[in-house]
Amino acid sequence: RPLLPPQGPPDEADLDRWIHLSGTIQVPAFYVPLEKGSLNQSDEATVMLRFWRRQAEPLLIKRLEARDSSWSLAWRKLHSRLPPFLAARLPLPPPAATIRQETVLAIGALRGLSSPLEAALVARVQDPDPMVRLFTAVVLGHKGSPAPATLKAFDKLHKDPAVAGWFTGFT
Repeated sequence: RPLLPPQGPPDEADLDRWIHLSGTIQVPAFYVPLEKGSLNQSDEATVMLRFWRRQAEPLLIKRLEARDSSWSLAWRKLHSRLPPFLAARLPLPPPAATIRQETVLAIGALRGLSSPLEAALVARVQDPDPMVRLFTAVVLGHKGSPAPATLKAFDKLHKDPAVAGWFTGFT
């Protein structure tokens, strides 16, 4: 599907797809441009998110709150027991931690942080997933304001053993 929306503002499905693509880490060794000088899908999605930022912010905040439902946990357990031919045809929903990781990375790709996005990131200091906390520390460190709540959150993340190793050279 092309990344550009039809005429008018994008719907939630377009925004969700752009957040997913923008929050996907591109590994340079596997990056093959579509055409010489073209953007990859992650870059295009980031451009679209920046353009439609006002519409995207509520969904970004909602995705930061993603939690695995009991249904998705049960489905993941059952899916692992399915025969391979059936498992290949019945997709798994992404884990909530992956959704939150992609969302923090997508927020980091935006230019600057609005107050609601910054407050939502500050709340991720308590996230159970260490990668979400790490990505949050990076985004707040690069784009966060000098507000007391942001500085306190960044300091807490910097002292988090799961995050601090990334800042101190894997000590």
